[in-house]
Amino acid sequence: GYMSTGVLEMSNVDLSADGWSWTASSGTVAGRIFTPSEGESVTLTFNPASSTCAPSTSFPMALKTPNIPNASDYNFIWRGGTASHLTDWNTTSNWFVYSNGDYSIATAMPTRESNIFIGAADCVTSNWPSQTNEANAHNLTIASGASLTVPTDMTLNIAGNLDNTGTLDASDGTVVFCGPSSNGGNQTISHDITFGNVIFYNQGGDIVPSGNVTINGAATFKDGVVKHDVTFGADARVADAGIMTYNSFVEGKVTKTGSAQGFTFPTGKDNVLGKIKATSDAENVSVQYFRNSAGFTQAEIPRWWNINDMCSNNNPQLDHVSNVEYWDVATTLGIEAVLTVSAADGSAHFNSNTSTHEADDIYGAFWSGSCWENIGGYASPIERPYGTISV
Repeated sequence: GYMSTGVLEMSNVDLSADGWSWTASSGTVAGRIFTPSEGESVTLTFNPASSTCAPSTSFPMALKTPNIPNASDYNFIWRGGTASHLTDWNTTSNWFVYSNGDYSIATAMPTRESNIFIGAADCVTSNWPSQTNEANAHNLTIASGASLTVPTDMTLNIAGNLDNTGTLDASDGTVVFCGPSSNGGNQTISHDITFGNVIFYNQGGDIVPSGNVTINGAATFKDGVVKHDVTFGADARVADAGIMTYNSFVEGKVTKTGSAQGFTFPTGKDNVLGKIKATSDAENVSVQYFRNSAGFTQAEIPRWWNINDMCSNNNPQLDHVSNVEYWDVATTLGIEAVLTVSAADGSAHFNSNTSTHEADDIYGAFWSGSCWENIGGYASPIERPYGTISV
């Protein structure tokens, strides 16, 4: 059974057998459920129906609690439950509820306001949870040696932070970072993490990982900037890439393993979208978008705007290059792509000291190592006044 300062369930002894009764030195006995009072020990006394049959027998018991470090940080603690539902996240009796030093068995499911701990402790089974329905958490801690499985077609909503030193198996399910705007603030992801499908939808802040982030399924960017490098697996994709906005993207290096053809690199910075969609079959491509609204100095990125640095065969001839933004693209085979830049203010793509340029005056340029080369195409004014450039 599970002994705690909450409910003790005797799963192997029928305390309510006909002709027998139980008493306790503290707490109460009702049917098969014993509820102890607070304290370090309690004695259960077994009373036969007749004193001529057998003497009463007493069993001293030392009560244990889950003994979770910093237990006050959590509202729900994984317990594991009855034989038929040992691993079901969505069974209430599989959870301990912690409040003011007391552990009791839950009667309701965790919500997006609940801080959750999954890990090893006294009174906790090693049958780690798997979902049979949608699951919710605020801060979610998966301790070393523990695991959580998000099965196919299941969704795990995290409104706070994810601290995972164990295993989060979400290779087939979907994890949603859904920090609400009413609470505000960034959501953090501690340690390396691998997702199947993931949705970034933090309306009150950004998503800030501290370790490597790998996505093997579909990534949906709805709100919040992912402030870290992200690696996409061979079969990964960016969902709804055609309608991405400057509210959500990756501020860091985006690497696509395997073929990049048809893949959209969701790059951006400072509320400016700088995404690239690969149209060629380049492999193992990395893209990072850099910008400095005040303009990069020549010490940072030299030879930005000197007309003498424009290749002589440019057609049309380039006048100068924006010193506000650039893409760093790494690939061994070269890449054909469409660049998309967007901002609420078109001047975001040029130093504020320069004059306004029309969309059809803007071309893509490539630093060849000795001069800036016009790589063809000009901007389509999808967003005012800049849009896409095919290169």
